[in-house]
Formats: sequence, C-alpha cells, structure tokens
Amino acid sequence: MDQREKSYLELLTKRFDESNYINFIKDLLNLSQFDISNTLEERKDIPKQYKENIDYYKYIAKYNDGINNIGILVVKLNDKTSTNARTSQRNFIATILSKYDLDASLVAFYSNTESNWRLSFVKKELNFTEKGFKVELTPAKRYSYLVGESESVHTAQEFLLKLLKINDRKIKLEDIEQVFDVEKVTKKFFEEYKEKYLQLKEYLDNNEDFKTESEKADFTSVEFAKKLMGQIVFLYFLQKKGWLGVQLVPNELNLIEFEELHNNSDSVAKNLLNKFYVKQEEFYVVDRSKLKTTDSMEDIINLSNLFKGTSYDSNWGTGKKDFIRSIYKQSIKEHKNFFDDYLEPFFYRDQL
Repeated sequence: MDQREKSYLELLTKRFDESNYINFIKDLLNLSQFDISNTLEERKDIPKQYKENIDYYKYIAKYNDGINNIGILVVKLNDKTSTNARTSQRNFIATILSKYDLDASLVAFYSNTESNWRLSFVKKELNFTEKGFKVELTPAKRYSYLVGESESVHTAQEFLLKLLKINDRKIKLEDIEQVFDVEKVTKKFFEEYKEKYLQLKEYLDNNEDFKTESEKADFTSVEFAKKLMGQIVFLYFLQKKGWLGVQLVPNELNLIEFEELHNNSDSVAKNLLNKFYVKQEEFYVVDRSKLKTTDSMEDIINLSNLFKGTSYDSNWGTGKKDFIRSIYKQSIKEHKNFFDDYLEPFFYRDQL
C-alpha cells in the first residue's frame, strides 16, 4: 500500500478533519491551488427551513470533468443534528447545486458531537414525466458512506479506493457515481453472506456434537445456520444504531463523586452502591463480576437510575460501534465460548 492509499484510509477512520479532507480531494482530482476557493469562508446563507440543522457550509472547489461541474463541499451540522439525517441534508445540497450551477457534488457532513461523519454524492437527474422534464436528486441513503472513528469502513475503503487507482485520465462523474452505488455494495454483501452461511452449514454438518443435539431437538443445520446468521446480522444492525453497549453505570467514581452520590441516596440506593462498588486507592471501582452474576434485574435498573441526570447518564444510541468485536475479544481473553457465554444471552430469555 503506497502513501496515497495510507493517507486516504487514515482519513476515513478518523474524526473529520477539514485540512486532511481538502488535501485528499486535491490529490484525488488533481486540483491546483487555483481550483480551491480563495477564502474557504463559513457561509451562512442557509434557507430558513435548514437553519435549525446546519451551522454553515464551505464551498471548497469546483471540478469539471470535461462535461459536468462537480462541487466539493463541507457542511457543518449543529450539535443536535445527526449525520444520519440524510434526506433534509440532501435537500439542502439541492439549493447549493442550483446556486453554483453544479451538476453534482461531493459533500462531507460532520458534527462536533459525533466521531463519525458522512461522505455523500449528490447528483441532479433529469427524468421525463407527462409534464416534461423534472429535476430529481440521487437518493440520500443510497449515495452515502458513514465513516470515522466509530464506523466499520471496509466497504467504503474498498469501493472508494477505486477512484485513487484512476491515474491515466480525469475522473468522470460516472466514476464517482459508480463507487457510491449501493446496489453493487448490496450485491457484494449478499455474496459474502451466502459464502459464510455455506461455511457454517458445512461446519455443522461435520460436527458430531451438533448432530447429536440437532437430532434430539429435531432441527437441521440449514435451520440453525439461517437463524444464527439472521440473529448476528440483527445484532450488527443494533450495534450500528448505537443501541448495544450503552453504558448504564460508570466504571469508576472518584471519592468526592461517590460520597456525594452516597449521601444523597436513600438506604436502598446506598446498599446498591456499597454492593457493586469497591474502593481502590483514590477511586470507587465497579465490581463487574458482581454485575455479571447478579440475578436481580431490579438491582441493575435501580443502580443505573442513580446516574440519571448526571454527567454519567449515557444517551440512547451512544453504544460502542465495535461492541460485538469487543465482547468477542473479551471471550478470548477470558477463555470462554463466544456463542455459549456471550451470544446466547442476547437470543434466548432463559439464558439471562
């Protein structure tokens, strides 16, 4: 892997950095300094309906592929707006395309509150209707990659790297559109999904323990493999939404925090703090072995409720984006069976 590719991959796996993004675009499209906007100023001429979501935008450059004008934009979202709010953001870009006479645009959407950011391709499309030609835009979800620190960017890396490999001619609008085309990404996903399913089925068919259990319970390797694959994909969906691994209680509290919380709690809450936190030097550290082995869901709920409204109150959707990978690593570290000890509690109530 050469330095260009390393710089590019680093860009996709880090928080958004405007300088790195501009340098990458300059290199990718072979732009000169004259192609870059003189001021790179924060532009506030935002239509009223979008002002609640967008702080400002920057017009970085205009690239012409010989036929089409392609804008390079950066859009700074306000702290309350998610990079996942694709449709309204795409509609805002429609106003920019008209304003600067652009046929399409590459846009980086980012927010100070999120470690991920979104790279989108928005293009005008002319469709003929009974009333004549109608200008439409590419679907927001279909032509976007969510990248950054907390995202799995393998697909984005693989497809967008194809643009870097075009060195013998100018990059065309069609080239950019192809690497953002989710239909190709989806097809590749299902091909790989099928391959993993067949590998799992083959493993089960040759596993004597599985054969014994499946005969007892009257199910086949096909049924088990399909169900397991579906469950894992569903977990990845929950993980992507940030719904897994949301921290309920802090790992540690300093002495002042613990004493303040303890003094303001009733007797039940005090008992919970004493039960699940142990003092270690200058901190009170949560005893995770007790949390894992407790049979009282009521204790867990009451303990987590103690931190509502505090700085430790984690919002829904803030779970780790590598949660499944992290618990897999934990299973290896603890020499446990990943399926029996970690996945089954997600799937089956009697394992909780």
